[in-house]
Amino acid sequence: MYVLSLQVKLLLSFYRQEDFLNIPLHTIDLARGSLPQPAENSCFTLHIVCTYILHILAPTGKSTTPVGRNERFNKVVGICDLSPTKFCLREGQHTYCYHKKNQMASLRIRYILVVLFALSVTFLLYSDRRTSADVHKRKRLKQQLSLPDQRAFAGGGRLGEAKGSNKLELQREDGEGDEDEEHKLVSDDEEDGTVRDEDGHITVEDEGEQAQEDVKVKKEPQPSGRGRYNNEDALRRLHPDFAPNVGHIVWCGKDRWFEFHHYISVLSFIKTFQPDAIFFHYENLPTKDHSDYNTWYWELSDRFPYFRAVKVTDTPLCREDGRPRLDFIQKTLNATGGVYLSEHTMLSGFPTELRRNLMVNGYDKQSGSGLIMAHRNFLTPDGQRRQLDKSRVRDFAKCHYVNSTKLESESHNFSIAQSAEGCITVDKVFFPKDIMLRTDSFGKLVRRVFYNTEEIVVPKPSYDTLIPNIAHIVWVKGGPMRFPFYLTCLTLIYIQEVEMVYIYGGRPPTGEYWEKIRTHPKVTYIYRTEAIHVFNSTKLTIAGHISDIWRIDFVYKYGGIYTDTDVVFTKKMEDYYMGYDAIGSFDWPGNKVFPDRVSLAPTFGKAGAKFYSLARQTWHDYRRGEHNWNGLRVPYKLWERQPDLLLIEPHLQVICAWERCHPTWYPNYHNGRAVNDVTTGSMKNWKQDTHAFHITVPSVPPEFTNESALLSHLQHPPLSLYAEVGKYVMEKIGLLKDGNLLPPHW
Repeated sequence: MYVLSLQVKLLLSFYRQEDFLNIPLHTIDLARGSLPQPAENSCFTLHIVCTYILHILAPTGKSTTPVGRNERFNKVVGICDLSPTKFCLREGQHTYCYHKKNQMASLRIRYILVVLFALSVTFLLYSDRRTSADVHKRKRLKQQLSLPDQRAFAGGGRLGEAKGSNKLELQREDGEGDEDEEHKLVSDDEEDGTVRDEDGHITVEDEGEQAQEDVKVKKEPQPSGRGRYNNEDALRRLHPDFAPNVGHIVWCGKDRWFEFHHYISVLSFIKTFQPDAIFFHYENLPTKDHSDYNTWYWELSDRFPYFRAVKVTDTPLCREDGRPRLDFIQKTLNATGGVYLSEHTMLSGFPTELRRNLMVNGYDKQSGSGLIMAHRNFLTPDGQRRQLDKSRVRDFAKCHYVNSTKLESESHNFSIAQSAEGCITVDKVFFPKDIMLRTDSFGKLVRRVFYNTEEIVVPKPSYDTLIPNIAHIVWVKGGPMRFPFYLTCLTLIYIQEVEMVYIYGGRPPTGEYWEKIRTHPKVTYIYRTEAIHVFNSTKLTIAGHISDIWRIDFVYKYGGIYTDTDVVFTKKMEDYYMGYDAIGSFDWPGNKVFPDRVSLAPTFGKAGAKFYSLARQTWHDYRRGEHNWNGLRVPYKLWERQPDLLLIEPHLQVICAWERCHPTWYPNYHNGRAVNDVTTGSMKNWKQDTHAFHITVPSVPPEFTNESALLSHLQHPPLSLYAEVGKYVMEKIGLLKDGNLLPPHW
């Protein structure tokens, strides 16, 4: 009886998931083994209960009080002493102790046996009860559903899915109540009488309440190892009567670049057909330009494993005018079947049903553009087209022609770009930046192919975190701080209003300007070793290369602003910019192949921004002695492919070279020799139009040789642009007033 009392307590403790060392106490009637009402404010431990039972069952022992084995202990409210040989209980003002002598070994053995016996009996009773409940549920539901046993349950007492239906329901049979009334599928615990309270604890209810046969059960779909294949579009492409799912591209000419519009042509075919193979037929492979911009062909071959280049040597491939020979196209399709697509043609859609036709002709003989789809062996041995059923020969929609005038216009809409069947032919070179912001049909089509969306792809700010208001400057090789560097630090502090300027390098700057600013509370020099290696490459020793690495690395790790030592800030960046992940600008155009170049000096960014992370990975191709490639061209190619990661702000800076400044917000700014502040007068409102001037070549113009040189130029009007900028920032800093220099005030 004592063991049965302990079993009930242990079972309740398992259900409630309580600590074994803190179980609510019920007073124990030792004579009858009953469980009266719980005593108020009392507790005991499993260790105490087992020890208590051992003492009661002990065959021998003496007590200091007249308490025997058969005397009842009711309303036990406290335990005053417990040891292997003594057990004392307090009831009110009376204390009862039971002593045992020299029975330590016997006590431990009985302790272990009682615990094991209690746990085993509890487990057997619980398992028998659960098994009976499962059998009862199986019989009851099997009779109601008339389903095979293995289909009625999917394990654990849960209702399985009926054949031919995703949901299985039981309707009420007594005809009472609303026929559409639904009852949720009860869990295993609820069906066998186990109910959880609000805290998740389990209580036991009358099993009779759970023996309800009038229920309606709804089965939610459950994941399984094998299921129905729901991709109907993919299934439609798996038809034995379809033309072979391969593509053919014919490349003519020598020393030609495989450019972006060629890439879009092949990519549109890949996304439309999802081919098993693409054969690139050539006599001479595409070549790379000297700047390595047009690498699109190699990106295709590296990206798609089924892209295969096939050199043609046994038959003429191209005509004298540089277009593919039609007889070569027909013989190739006759041998392998599939689709031929010209290098200037982009697909906007191709209905799957058309692939049932023996031939689909969308080729324009006059221009050589378009496509042809055919089954194998659609020609006779003499090369003539077989006599085919006209119902199985289809003319494809004529490709929409986009000429140079239409492409250069800001808006060019055509319905064919949005149709399910059609193609476009473009006779002019264009770049990703040309279609990023276009709102017409042409822009939407190319974005759908290249960026997988017709929406305009631009960065979006997030103000959960902001760009830290700190600045990073790299000073490699040491040496004296020059006047532009001095102005860079001061304009960051007093115009950009940063909290700290960190200067990194192997040696601190020297000279009079460093002595003036080194004690400023917002200037900190931090030593960094200049022994730079990237991805086990040769050690970088050129200062410009180390700067290329550190500018990205520091902003990626710490966030903030990076700037070169020849950038003079004239306007504070507005607060709304601080929500973007990364900000850069276009560089002064100095390359005829690249559409643009991206400058990251200055750059504003958040720590961990994805653009900087990807830029770090491009160091696998870091090239010694090529600053334009590492610092300007690679960031542009990265932005071109993922424009949502970097905000290009034309007004971030104006780059100046050879005493000419080139604003990139000005129309036709790519003509660097013609478009500058002197020839266009575009810098009259520079205080509002730009945030900084980046003086590159020469790095120290005459006006910025030192403070005295600037003051001398201010005394001889008309002032040059550099002199105006120098006067403006010196006054904002507080070092110039009424044409007179003022001492440092920090």
